[in-house]
Amino acid sequence: MKWLILPLLAAAVFCTSCSGKDAHAQSPDAQPSTQLLIDSRGVAMSLASAVKTVNFVPFIPSAQIIRVAVIPPLSDAQDHRAVPGIAIEYESGGDALLLSQWLRGGLAIAVGADDLTTRPCAPAAYKADGLLWTTRNGRVMTLQPDGPVVESRIANEANRLLRAGACGRPVKTLSRPLRTRLPAVSLPRRSAF
Repeated sequence: MKWLILPLLAAAVFCTSCSGKDAHAQSPDAQPSTQLLIDSRGVAMSLASAVKTVNFVPFIPSAQIIRVAVIPPLSDAQDHRAVPGIAIEYESGGDALLLSQWLRGGLAIAVGADDLTTRPCAPAAYKADGLLWTTRNGRVMTLQPDGPVVESRIANEANRLLRAGACGRPVKTLSRPLRTRLPAVSLPRRSAF
C-alpha cells in the first residue's frame, strides 16, 4: 500500500485532465499569455474560494501569489469522499514556484524506502527538481519550480517555508490540568515608627 502512494502523488501532481483559465488571484505583474504550471493542475479560482473548497486551512506563503487552483485529492482513485488539494503558484526571489497541499488522510507517504510520515517536516526529493514533505498537522506538501531554477533554489525555498510555519503546529493535548499560579505580590513593609 505505501509503495502505491508515490505513483498516486505523481498522478495528482501531473494531472492534466483539469485545466482552469480563471485568474481571480492573478498578480498584476503576471503575463496572461504565458501558460503557468498551475494551469495544468486543477481549477483556478480565488484564494478565498479555494480555501472554502478544500475544507482545511492551507499554509499560504508570504510572497506574491500569481494563481491559486483546487487540485485532485491525494487518495485512492475510488475514494470519492477525499478532500481536494490546493495549489498556490507564487513568485519568490524572481522565480515562479508551485506549492501544493493535501490532507494526508491516513495514507502512508513514501519516497523509495523512506516513509515520510514517520519524520514530518523533512523534505525529500520526489523528482529532480521537486521536494515533498509531510507536516505535523496531517498534510502532504510538494514544492517545485515553474521553469528552470538554480539547483539549490528549491531546497532553500522549502527551508524558508518550513521556518515560516509550513510544517504546521502540533496539536497539544493536556494530560493533566494546568496548575494556576498566582503572581507573587509584595506588600509594602510597615514601619514600626
